[in-house]
Amino acid sequence: MRRICVCAGVALMVIPAIELSAAVSKTTEYHQLGTQLGADKVLNIVLPDGVFLSGFVKDQSGKPVVQASVGAALTDNIVPTLGGGTDATGKFSIPVQPGTYDIYVTPPTSASVTPSQFSRLLPTNLDSVSVAGDTSAGTITMPSGSILSGKVLPPSGSMSLFGGVLWTFPTSGGISGYHAAQFGSDVATSAQYAIALSPGSYKAVLIPIQVFSSTFQPLPAGYTTSKFTISGDKTLNLKLKKGYKLSGTVRDSAGRELDGIIWIFQKTAQFVVDVYVGFGFAADGGYETYIPNGSYTVVFVPLMDTSYKGRGASTTMDLVMPAGAKTLDVVADDGIVLSGKVTDAKKKIAKEAGVLLRDTTDNPWGANQVVYAALASTNSKGQYRVAVPSGTYDIMSYPNTGASKPLASTAAGLMMEARRRIQQMKAASARHARDSR
Repeated sequence: MRRICVCAGVALMVIPAIELSAAVSKTTEYHQLGTQLGADKVLNIVLPDGVFLSGFVKDQSGKPVVQASVGAALTDNIVPTLGGGTDATGKFSIPVQPGTYDIYVTPPTSASVTPSQFSRLLPTNLDSVSVAGDTSAGTITMPSGSILSGKVLPPSGSMSLFGGVLWTFPTSGGISGYHAAQFGSDVATSAQYAIALSPGSYKAVLIPIQVFSSTFQPLPAGYTTSKFTISGDKTLNLKLKKGYKLSGTVRDSAGRELDGIIWIFQKTAQFVVDVYVGFGFAADGGYETYIPNGSYTVVFVPLMDTSYKGRGASTTMDLVMPAGAKTLDVVADDGIVLSGKVTDAKKKIAKEAGVLLRDTTDNPWGANQVVYAALASTNSKGQYRVAVPSGTYDIMSYPNTGASKPLASTAAGLMMEARRRIQQMKAASARHARDSR
């Protein structure tokens, strides 16, 4: 089963599933696949009413699994649907368009990463569920595995705070079969992780996003990798590589500052194909991150709203990172503009709806399998505007479900989380400027 990875600021999940609010609406995702874009285009999107795909999630003893995350994707085209969580009885219900779906279930977050208290439930899936009208998928049983746990160690010195992601992949499976570790929820346990895995051989990729020293200064830490085998509970501490500062400006061809996401991929001999090893947010036309020396491909994806009137599009650059700081300024390529309005089936304006474009061509860095070519949200009038390189795209749109905490693993959730973090960075910068006066 081929799966599509979607990278997020602190998470990368295989099947995006947008969290639903308590009152479940029939409004579901929109998709238009294989759309050729060679010139500016207006596309008004109508989010359709769907039918409900429901079922129950239980553990191997038959006990309901509460607050498991459930998502689905079209079996043939891997278009992610909205998603939801299980209730006190283990029941889920998500709106989908008629079609054939693979259902993906992720365990609920554990209260602690202490191995003795960590859940042993494993992600599971149910393939090829045919949906024509309201459909029950029956009961999905989540198996149990062994616990891999440990600590993240700095390249040198001491570390007070770690923020990042740890991905595990079956050695023979590549992206398919990924699993994400959970880290501690407070400062004291932020560098401790745990993850439940089935027996087998694995690769691990640990990617730092924010790392601070004991004096709360940024630590120059880069990604690290590991190989290991699981046959029972296991402890594995992971030491980050020494990273070097990569920074620069991000603007369009007219000099306008851009916000967006910087993805960094190994250029050759990828440890896990199409998995990023570096990450950064661009805010107010600038970014900063740390990576080890080596050869990389850098991909900038802008985050757009209707106030931006330029043509800055996703842009790919080669990077040879020295054993020292480097400046890499990004000038976004000019693209073509796709714009329009998003409404629901009742012609009601869809505010803060997500609009995403997925490149269907084979790019050398795996854009179609790893990151979206464009991310945007609608304004108060339901309008959106994105710029992309000419090409063929899958166009998708998702309603704002009103969830108080959108999943970082979602397509639209990715965009909202990235925009929230960029806004936080701007606010922090403004506070620093005021305090410096």
